[in-house]
Amino acid sequence: MKSEKTNVLIADDHPIFRRGLFEIIEESEGFHVIAEADDGETALCALRDVRPDIAVLDIAMPNMGGLDVLVKTGHWGEKPIFVLLTMYDDEIYLRKALEFGALGYLLKDNAESELIACQNDVLAGKHYISPGVSRTLAESSGTSADLLEKLTPTERKIFLLIADYKNNNEIAELLGISIRTVQNHRFNICQKLNLRGHNALIRLATQHC
Repeated sequence: MKSEKTNVLIADDHPIFRRGLFEIIEESEGFHVIAEADDGETALCALRDVRPDIAVLDIAMPNMGGLDVLVKTGHWGEKPIFVLLTMYDDEIYLRKALEFGALGYLLKDNAESELIACQNDVLAGKHYISPGVSRTLAESSGTSADLLEKLTPTERKIFLLIADYKNNNEIAELLGISIRTVQNHRFNICQKLNLRGHNALIRLATQHC
């Protein structure tokens, strides 16, 4: 009797690259592509409709990027395991991806050789980070991590979104909270990090994340 396969959603706005992901997954023994999307909004709708086991999302997509999809699904009781795809071995995006709940972080250049290994690892509850990104993180300073350790989980999310130049309205919408709550969290962050001045938080977030 044939064993049941793990259902995967893939979202990327480049059709040729997405087709490549499709073929890699379908040729594997344990995985099956249950849905595809070419932008973040379509991916979010598909996540609600088909409930895949794993969602492989490009960080940079029209309408809504992969990180924004993670934030939008943060309050869901049941959600898929997230793997994010990126062109860049950027520590900033890696930290955000992990903070927002991704288990996998895969460089697009390595997707052909690493995707199935990545999916096997995250399915087992392990983190999978492309080796090139791992080296970048290991060589970086601990300043960002030290700062984030002082903050609550919600404050860390807001700090990272500020680093991504999101305003209060955008943060409130992404996290599903009121603008007043965002303002209160920003005040608390400033108090904990001993920041003074209107733009001090923005400057710190963009410099260290």
